[in-house]
Amino acid sequence: MIKNISLLMLLTGSFLYAQNTAFFDQGNTHYNEGNYQEAIDSYEKVLEGNLHSAALYFNLANAHYKLNHIAPSIYYYEKTLLLDPNHEDALNNIAFAQQMTVDAIDILPKDQFSQSFESLVKSFTSDQWAYAAVIFMWIAFLCFVTYFFSKSAVFKRTFFGGIIVVLLLAIVSVSISIMEVSKYNSEQPAIVFEKVSFRAEPNVRSEILFQLHEGTKVRIDETINNWSKVSLSDGNVGWLLTDAVKKIKE
Repeated sequence: MIKNISLLMLLTGSFLYAQNTAFFDQGNTHYNEGNYQEAIDSYEKVLEGNLHSAALYFNLANAHYKLNHIAPSIYYYEKTLLLDPNHEDALNNIAFAQQMTVDAIDILPKDQFSQSFESLVKSFTSDQWAYAAVIFMWIAFLCFVTYFFSKSAVFKRTFFGGIIVVLLLAIVSVSISIMEVSKYNSEQPAIVFEKVSFRAEPNVRSEILFQLHEGTKVRIDETINNWSKVSLSDGNVGWLLTDAVKKIKE
């Protein structure tokens, strides 16, 4: 009985994979023929099968961009970058998509050190930083073995210094990995999908600070009933209706 169930699960999984691959290929065909809405429909069928990938999100974003769907295109480019932060085409295309947005939200300036550190951190994913830490630990172990068995005073001093340096690199790598995971879990970015009032308090009678339009990226800090407290990249904080935004990390 167990073998039969396992076989059925395997066959079902294989069938669903083949079906979703067919939908993905069908979407690519529609896109290449200029049938962008049909391409979107096919790609969304893959999403309904609970399959997610950077390639799928990137293709969805491109199809929406071709139809001038500002919010969905930026949303799916962001989801692409969530899975593949160094996706060069997505980084280029999202810049073009963001030029179609109405809201010009400035970014708070950072000093040179912060910019350099952020660039260094984003050069690898959190997993890659963790792998780097493991590699550095192995190198430190090999340096220790060489140091322990070496009879040369020069070699001992050299490899002892190497152990210290490599251990420091391992500590830095694992610290960055933990920091990035913590940041990923704590932040909740979202994209505005419709024109919405940015208010001082979570109620319709509160002061309207300004209007936000589709495609604007926000960070959800808190949710109360049907209101979300969000932060903008320029430091502004306010409230808007939760239904107007779509979380990038769902």
